[in-house]
Amino acid sequence: MILAKVRKTISKYKMLASEDRVVVGVSGGPDSVAMLSLLVTLKEEFSLYLHVAHLNHTLRGKEADEDALYVDELSKSFGLSASVSKRDVSALAKKYGLSLQEAGRQARYEFFQAVSHKIKANKIAVAQTMNDQAETMLLWILRGCGLKGLTGIPAVRPYPEPVSEDGLFVIRPLLEVSRYEVMNYLQDVHLKGRFDSSNKKSAYLRNKVRSKLIPLLATYNPHIELNLSRMAAVLKEDEDYLTSVTDETFSSLSEVKNGRIMIDAGKLRELHPALQRRVLRKAIAVLKGDLRKVSNEHIDEMLHIAMADSPGEICLPHCIIGRQAYGKLIILKEQGSTKKNEYAYSLPAPGEVKINEAKMRIKSSFVSPFQEKPEDFESRRVAYFDYARVHLPLTVRNRRQGDIFCPLGIKGKKKIKDFFIDRKIPLLEREQVPLLLSGSEIIWVINQQQSEIGKITGKTKKVLRIEVDYLP
Repeated sequence: MILAKVRKTISKYKMLASEDRVVVGVSGGPDSVAMLSLLVTLKEEFSLYLHVAHLNHTLRGKEADEDALYVDELSKSFGLSASVSKRDVSALAKKYGLSLQEAGRQARYEFFQAVSHKIKANKIAVAQTMNDQAETMLLWILRGCGLKGLTGIPAVRPYPEPVSEDGLFVIRPLLEVSRYEVMNYLQDVHLKGRFDSSNKKSAYLRNKVRSKLIPLLATYNPHIELNLSRMAAVLKEDEDYLTSVTDETFSSLSEVKNGRIMIDAGKLRELHPALQRRVLRKAIAVLKGDLRKVSNEHIDEMLHIAMADSPGEICLPHCIIGRQAYGKLIILKEQGSTKKNEYAYSLPAPGEVKINEAKMRIKSSFVSPFQEKPEDFESRRVAYFDYARVHLPLTVRNRRQGDIFCPLGIKGKKKIKDFFIDRKIPLLEREQVPLLLSGSEIIWVINQQQSEIGKITGKTKKVLRIEVDYLP
């Protein structure tokens, strides 16, 4: 019985809990109508609050208007409130360069999220079935995919992915139910779903898979859809495990700082090729938010750069840049113009200043002269100066063309540019390194090297202490 199967699916994936507030996405088609009816049946058992949501995509004229009216009336027959709205999906697709299917999906989920916020829901129920699961897996195979694509449609996922800040989740209670079972159930409960004429259009690849490829495969194995669905569930467990390994590995060999990800290229080379690719995909997803338009070829090219002995660069879709230098693979999202943004801040003594560009807070204070070096004297985040030998105001800024300074312990002057090269500071990081100036003289390349100017001596009577804290 379909109700028992749905109960089992809900229990297996922990889809529902007592007093959940659920937005039920209902298109008016057989699957969503069946799902709504089943959730109404389970409503008292789980103490659920149900609210129906329907979005008219304005692609099918009168037919779509009638769907909206049908859903509104169906909701009332169940004693449920409904949010029915419309969106020009065709205009959305043109504006953002999306296919109609992508634009429709984006519009639906944005609408579902808005409705969820309005009614304070924590779940969005949508009506994909076992047949949709099989179709999705075949579509991924036809397009070319890795293990993640073969896991198909998730039974439960956060919305938006990868982490929902609102605690909102999408659930699919019918994912282990066949469309045949759905139609039989509707007949038993005397309900009918609306027919979407666009499901017949051969222009859509999914429709071709549904109407031609699956029937052909069924001549080889009549249980093809069930088997594909089961395979997706097995592979999902493997993918979940590998994802946890990837997350741990990514954390151990990368640093996320100032909107950039720096990966230890040496450690990356030691990983298994499968894990290397996963770490790179994880890095791109962290920066970009998703992996749309990022192909296996892109990952291979970035991996080639990371493995090379000489510096290299790759540009990926959506302004993602990958550069390898000094043993680091640096991945960042280019923000429009590459022109350097200069900054300069005054640092009072005593006092503090926040440097947003470098994500730092710099504090100055006076301390007593010391005979023995303080514990933090060698720390790169702390510097001590002879107050009598510095000139106010102190300034914190990033580098300028022609900057020079006198490194502590070294005779003569050195160009900041050459200092950065010697220290193997990647090119992308150099504009972010703040410098501390006394008047016009650089007295500290912050977190790197102090200058001879202002150094502590045996004659120092008043000590200026500068400390750096990183902002979250």
